[in-house]
Amino acid sequence: MVDGDDKNDMGYLYEAMDRAKMKLQQSLPRDYKKCWKIIDHRWHNTLHHDLHAAGYFLNPRLTYADNANVDGEVLQCTLNVIGHLSLTPEKRLEAQLQMDAYKMKTGIYSDSQLQYAIGRVSSVEWWVMAQNRHLGNNALAFIAIRVLRQTTSASQCERNWSTFNHVHSKIRNRLKAERLDKLVYCHYNMRLRIKNMRLRQQLRDKCQANDTTGQIDVDALFDNDNPLQSWVKVREEIDDPIVDLADTT
Repeated sequence: MVDGDDKNDMGYLYEAMDRAKMKLQQSLPRDYKKCWKIIDHRWHNTLHHDLHAAGYFLNPRLTYADNANVDGEVLQCTLNVIGHLSLTPEKRLEAQLQMDAYKMKTGIYSDSQLQYAIGRVSSVEWWVMAQNRHLGNNALAFIAIRVLRQTTSASQCERNWSTFNHVHSKIRNRLKAERLDKLVYCHYNMRLRIKNMRLRQQLRDKCQANDTTGQIDVDALFDNDNPLQSWVKVREEIDDPIVDLADTT
């Protein structure tokens, strides 16, 4: 999902993290709380930014969904972003006042053409339409377009959580160099194969649907048919480590 140069994914990352946690709860009913603790620690201390929650709120495809969860955290993060990106105090106040109208679908946001466009155009294009209907003076649309045009990157995370560091931990430091190289080789090839499968599928889907909206389907990321799912084997009844530490040959 991240590291995509052709799609603006800022409006989907917050929702994707919540979906990932729910998927873990379904797959690991006994141990999901341990996984949640690790994810929350990394998310809140390293990754989370107000832009992620603001992107969720300003994405009409998610905010207007039946299962939308616009809580106090999301609203506060959005207010923080508005305060940071507004050019003047007057524009900041105007954008803050427009938040309720946007959330409740009142005013210009009740326009039938805008409602019809949800899910049919990208979130950025939707806000451009909203801005045009406000004669270019929509302060909230100005903020939304700046936020939703952002892309995300996992490059820093990939450097910190490299395959080598994962395989060669203190617990596994008895691995011989040759076996360590084989494990790293397998991990990288597995990742490359999954990435290649996903790219091929995305290309096929794009050709079939001729999709030009540039949207991201969060549901597809956690679909049981996702190629990543077939690589994950849940075996809660077995507590043995994946790597046999006794076998160093």
